[in-house]
Amino acid sequence: MSKDDRRTEVHQRAERYLLDLEERLDPAAFALFLRVVGGVDTAVRHRERDVDIAMTPRERDLFLTELQGELVTLLVLLGFPRDRIASLAGPCGEGPRTARAAARTGDGEP
Repeated sequence: MSKDDRRTEVHQRAERYLLDLEERLDPAAFALFLRVVGGVDTAVRHRERDVDIAMTPRERDLFLTELQGELVTLLVLLGFPRDRIASLAGPCGEGPRTARAAARTGDGEP
């Protein structure tokens, strides 16, 4: 399988996962998830700077209790090794530091 074929397959799996997630989550939770994914994308592309994702206390709670595992699943589907995904919560569970954590997962795009 060529590198382009592999990349296409990975993207298709991630797309199917996102479509399934959109059906399972309520619209507000899915919108938050997409916002976090956007922050992760920015962090991976611009590793030289921190990317903070502003969240209300309710959104932080939602992320930490329901969406954190979904983000890990998506990152693994995209090719990030599970054992290289840093902790997604801030110090003492203060809130997500997802973008920074994802930026530290590897040396290049999967």
